[in-house]
Amino acid sequence: MQGVTEAKRQSVLRKAVLLWIAGEEINMDTLLRLIYQEVTGSSDTTTIESLAEELSRMETGPQTISRDENEITYIHRLQKILSDPALPETVKQRRTAEFWDMYKENSAEAIVLLQEQHLLSDAIRLTGQPIKEEIIRQLAIQAFGTAWAIDLLPLLVWLTMHEAELPHSQVTGKESLVVRLLLWLAAQTQNQAETMVGIIHDLLVTLWSESELSSVIKMISGKVAIYEEAYDMEAVFTLLQGAENNERRIRSSAFSEWRYRQESLSNSVQTLFEERWNTVEGFTAWLEDSSGPADRKRELLQTAVTENTQEWMALLRRMVQKKDIPDAITDNLPVSVLCQGVAKVNFYQASVLSQTIERIERHTDAFPFLVANGISLSLALSKALLFYMQDMETLERTLTERETIEKFLAFLYHIYTGQTNYRSETGWKQLSEKIIPKPEQQETTGLKGQEATDILSNKELPTVVLQDTTQFLVERQPEKLLAWLGNDAGSDEIRRMAGVTDRMLLEQWITYLPTVTGFLYPDAFRRLAIWLLRFSSGRYPVSELAATLFAWIKETDWKQQTPQQMEDYLFIRLYGGYNNSFLLPMDSLAEADLPEALRKRLLQKFLRFQPKELLAYIHRSVSENLLPLNRWVEWLDSDGWIYLATSLSLSAAELIRQVSEVLRLDEKKQRLAWSTYLTTGNKEEEWSYSTPEENIRSFVQIVVSLQGQGESEVEETVQRINVELKIQEDMIPVKNDVPESFLVENAGLCLLAPWFVRLFNLLGYLDEELKSFKNTDLKIRAVFLLQYVVYGEEREYRETELGFNRLLVGLPWHVSLPKYLPLTDEEKQTVESMVEGVKANWPQLSGTSVKGFRQSFIARSGTLEQQEERWWLSVEKKTHDILLEFVPWSFRQIRLPWLKKYIQVAWNEIQEFQ
Repeated sequence: MQGVTEAKRQSVLRKAVLLWIAGEEINMDTLLRLIYQEVTGSSDTTTIESLAEELSRMETGPQTISRDENEITYIHRLQKILSDPALPETVKQRRTAEFWDMYKENSAEAIVLLQEQHLLSDAIRLTGQPIKEEIIRQLAIQAFGTAWAIDLLPLLVWLTMHEAELPHSQVTGKESLVVRLLLWLAAQTQNQAETMVGIIHDLLVTLWSESELSSVIKMISGKVAIYEEAYDMEAVFTLLQGAENNERRIRSSAFSEWRYRQESLSNSVQTLFEERWNTVEGFTAWLEDSSGPADRKRELLQTAVTENTQEWMALLRRMVQKKDIPDAITDNLPVSVLCQGVAKVNFYQASVLSQTIERIERHTDAFPFLVANGISLSLALSKALLFYMQDMETLERTLTERETIEKFLAFLYHIYTGQTNYRSETGWKQLSEKIIPKPEQQETTGLKGQEATDILSNKELPTVVLQDTTQFLVERQPEKLLAWLGNDAGSDEIRRMAGVTDRMLLEQWITYLPTVTGFLYPDAFRRLAIWLLRFSSGRYPVSELAATLFAWIKETDWKQQTPQQMEDYLFIRLYGGYNNSFLLPMDSLAEADLPEALRKRLLQKFLRFQPKELLAYIHRSVSENLLPLNRWVEWLDSDGWIYLATSLSLSAAELIRQVSEVLRLDEKKQRLAWSTYLTTGNKEEEWSYSTPEENIRSFVQIVVSLQGQGESEVEETVQRINVELKIQEDMIPVKNDVPESFLVENAGLCLLAPWFVRLFNLLGYLDEELKSFKNTDLKIRAVFLLQYVVYGEEREYRETELGFNRLLVGLPWHVSLPKYLPLTDEEKQTVESMVEGVKANWPQLSGTSVKGFRQSFIARSGTLEQQEERWWLSVEKKTHDILLEFVPWSFRQIRLPWLKKYIQVAWNEIQEFQ
């Protein structure tokens, strides 16, 4: 294209694109060929192919991090501010906080960008501890997930708070410990950690070195021991021990790592089903492949049965032509695992089969043929279960107890003899009579079932009867037991029932719960419950786990709980007073009988990991009189309130922190001021559009009110703070990004513009001089009020639908808008009165309803175009626009006191002018 004039280039591109669109073959090679022909007049295939190849390399070549123009501009301005010796530290601190706010959803990117520009050390120096902790919290969760972040954060926070007391590495460089820690966290967001021990080891080696590790850990451990009352010191100490000894953490970390492994197995199994087990031949080849570890193969097979049961059954049924199930499968799948798989499809049959197998094993001595000829009974039982799952007439059908047992016995007999009619052999017939309940036994059991839950409520019930009843309900009518636990069971009854629940019965209950309809995370529960039952043995009796699981049904909305909520509840209940990872529900903070030590730990956990949710709960608890505000003031110090504020906005929290310092408030007054301020209104929404001066004013008003002073003191204090903090020295002006032109769907608002000043004044939006809005909050209300003028209803709107409203009220374009903002009854009634009055003043609309007026004239499409001294509004024309000639007021030029440019209206060509 070199040597081609701009006009020729534009003409060539337009023509080529039109030919390209008109053609049948739409691809880049075709477009290149057309452009080349238009420019050169020839069709050199070799050249065109070379160009296409070069473009492809450009698109698929090495990717570099591209920086947005605004991003580069902002970082350069920040660099200028941080290096300006004339600017006070408070201004630099606020600008740094604003930068962190810009990257609140991607702090890792902010860290990389600051490091590229050699600004990270300065930025960290200017960042307060609450903001540092918020950044670290976000990065830790992003890098490791919430479960591991909960374990890791106490150590990370402790390191940042005690950097001055720690040795500086002689190996890892001159940068500060906090800088290296943040760079390490940012890098971890791109990696996949495997164990907590590995994470801690990698962190400490990054901050110091392998050779310094042992001495550093001992030094930190010694210092940690001093801070007995500090946040989660027990957790820090445990992490350090794990890193030094290279041992797996107990409790939560052990479960987290086990869960991580199980999830990895699940993903591997899913891949196998898709790529290798999708055919019998592929599965057989995988089964016979001895190159991999046998333990790994066993884990994969067991995971397939318990988590991908339907796919596993489909695979078994595709193998039916083989007429046998390979020993390589049976050897790796014990009865307990297979029963779990059966239960996922049909819990009732699983319960019957489990009891049947238990009876067979109990009577093995009476029937020696079960262990004759070198046959292993356990393997035979497993293979019989596999045949049962393979059969099309079992799990998908409704079978009675007798039919289920007979089917299973037929498969078991086939394994021993190759035949299926077990009744033809005396020994097998006697076995069936021993394990199949008699009709009268079934009748009695059915009667008992009708009364079972009533029996559980009998406090005088003998232990044997209670045990039988519990077993019957778990095995035969678990849905009735579930309903009783949720609705009628008391804590005493739960404890008594748990006392007679043995390990096998609890396993059946754990197997049943994931089959309940509506359970959102059944697999997560099954993994957690199995781990608690199998891998934490010795830490608590089975009866305690049973009581905890029964109480979980009673006390929580268990089917809706997230995996984290399940872990929180079960771990804190089982491990008692303290567990460094798991929490009670947030509502428990308000419980009067909650031990204060536990409340303090829980509050710190919520403060670090759910600060926004905690603040919302505090707000709700105060507004609904669940807890008085002074209790929260007692429990949270000023740093805690600042930490809550940082979860909403880092820059606003830094500004108000500086204001509180200027006001020289003592600890008690700071707590009162912060708590009142944060629980008044919706601060996250307010801070998103309020100016710094508006935020300062709202905080000062609360402080002055608490001190019993008047409004005059507010103005004087705000002015003093503005001067002392140099609020006007904003070296990073907000880019307004006003569009040059845009489409609107409510252009008819121009008809009502003469009444807007009166409307806004009636509602108290304007200052005393009626020349501007009192604050940004009221401008946003005005935006949605005008939309109510157009449609007469409240609903969600996209920002693009509110452009004309934004212009009419003078709301800057950088201020974000919510999708929905509820209006008061007074606001809506005032609008309706205005619209009705406007229509009444237009005689030609006397026969038109208010709704018709809105639809015909106000909700009208148009285009707004920005010109040098004004805005030009062109309104879509319609036939009935002839009535505009009779409008008895002027609407073609909109001049409002707060508008920098007036708006010229072009509507109906006859009266349109330039």
